[in-house]
Parts: sequence; C-alpha cells; structure tokens
Amino acid sequence: MLTKTLLPALILAATAAAGPAQVLHRRALGIVSAREELPVEEAPVVEETPVESPAAPAPTSSPAPVLSRDGVCWNSILDLEWSVSQLEYQSSTVTVPGKEPDAWAYLSFTLTNTATDYTADCTAASNTNADIGFFDGEQEYLCSLGEGAPEGSQVAFSFNKQAANSLAIREVIFCSEGDASGTFITRGATQVTLSCSENTSENEDFTNTEVSCEPVDASLWPYQVLGMNE
Repeated sequence: MLTKTLLPALILAATAAAGPAQVLHRRALGIVSAREELPVEEAPVVEETPVESPAAPAPTSSPAPVLSRDGVCWNSILDLEWSVSQLEYQSSTVTVPGKEPDAWAYLSFTLTNTATDYTADCTAASNTNADIGFFDGEQEYLCSLGEGAPEGSQVAFSFNKQAANSLAIREVIFCSEGDASGTFITRGATQVTLSCSENTSENEDFTNTEVSCEPVDASLWPYQVLGMNE
C-alpha cells in the first residue's frame, strides 16, 4: 500500500507517461487498495468528517459570600477579651544524693472569651527531671473545649515560668454570619502574677521542695488576628 507521504512523488513520476485523469485515479487506488483498481470514470472516494458543534461553555459558579469587615463576626473578634479563671500552679522537686532531681509541675485554668459561648479547660502536667525544662514557653498544650464549640475550633496555650510567668494563648474561632462564614486565628499574651509558697522537707535519703501557688484570675486581649473566609 502506498503511503500519503509518498503520494506527491508518485504523482509527478507518472504524469509523464499517462494522462492527468488516469494519474489521479491510480494514485487514489494506491491509497484505497493494492489489489483493486477503480474504473477510470469513477472519482476517488472522499470521506467526510462530520463537524461537531462546539460544546457549550461550563456555567461559572458565583463567588462564595465574604464576611463583611463591618459585620458582627469581625467586630466581635476585634473586640475579643479572654478571661483566665482559677489559674493554679504547683511543682515538686525531689533530690536524692548522687542522682538527678526528679521533678513534676502542674498548671490548670479555665478560659472564656467575649466572642464565644463555650469554655476551654486547660491543663498541663510534668514528670520530667527538670522543672525548668517543662514550663519554658517553648511547648504548646491543647485545651479541652466544652459543649457548643464548632468543629475546627481550638484553644492552645504555652507558659513560661522562668520569664515572669508569661501565659500565651492561641485560639481558632469559627464564626458565621448569614450565608458567609470564616475562621479566625487569634493570639494573645500576658504575665500572670502568682502568689506562691515554698515548703522543703528533708531527711538523710532525699530532699523534697514543693511550690504551691494560690489560684489567680487574669484578662488579656489579642495582639494578632488573622481572618480567613471559608
């Protein structure tokens, strides 16, 4: 069978020995079949490819509603105030001669804010061998959220006992207004004033130093707010 790429050269070579009509029919024969010969009076078969009508453009979706900067959600977040209730701190360090100190520390408080209706219960405990390595402000602890917290809400805190009892809060708040909804990431920090007493007991085997702080309340406000539309 002759291929389309060879067809022009064959047509030119045969034109010198045959009439124009015969050349066209023989060249067409080479494309259709190598064993059948079309009658001279018949024209080559031309297959028509149906033209498809262009597909209709896909409908464009309308943009999602956006929370207004003057709406209830943004105003409640920008005016947000956290309330820390009954923050308690305790620690105990047991020292045995010839061994590393065995220490634990415990921190607990409840957290509410003016933008939501649920309460966060926040606790952290340590049984490491160095109290200073536990509440150093580097580790973040998740709080347990009460009933009514929307999916995706989160409260976390860090506490630095060595840096003037610095308490940092990070809260993810979900808010909806009409058909629009969004998520806000808020951050705040404050220094908590603790009134603590220290008691040391010892014998020939070990020394135990206990620190106990009275429960204290505190308030703080966000220093950073990041809003994201859903």
